[in-house]
Amino acid sequence: MFDFNFVVKILISASLGYLVLNTILKYHTYNDLPTALMALVLLIILTFYSDIDYNTLFTILIVSTIVLTIVVKLLLLSKNKYYYLLLNINKRDYERVKNIFTDNTKIKITYFKKYPYLIKFNEKKQKKIKKALKTFDSIESKSPKRFNICHYWTLIIYIIMMVILWRF
Repeated sequence: MFDFNFVVKILISASLGYLVLNTILKYHTYNDLPTALMALVLLIILTFYSDIDYNTLFTILIVSTIVLTIVVKLLLLSKNKYYYLLLNINKRDYERVKNIFTDNTKIKITYFKKYPYLIKFNEKKQKKIKKALKTFDSIESKSPKRFNICHYWTLIIYIIMMVILWRF
């Protein structure tokens, strides 16, 4: 018999596994901010609904999250502002990342020292933004991979979450 709870648990496990492995191995170095927030909210919704009956509230939450994300993306697109979330970046990497974008891409950006994982492009042409992000991705993926205490804690929390998810 088909059990949707099993599918939800697999989706949650795969999403969290991707986040954990990506922090260590740097598969992807950036993500569109509204899409990343939508994925996070959907993951939270799926976690809360993983062991109960699915009803109209579940459907309303999923659909409203997707619609809100589309509206935010269209609003940002109309204002020519593009926000990206830089993965695997911390405060020590601020100057290095800023230099990558200013030296190699020649594109207008807003980059805050307080939030080094968030970058805003003030560019009208999306092709330039894609090229800048590909340049950043190629440079960042060639940088040495670090494995520090933060990665250990990420792995420990992931293992604990998987035990809780699949045990109960």
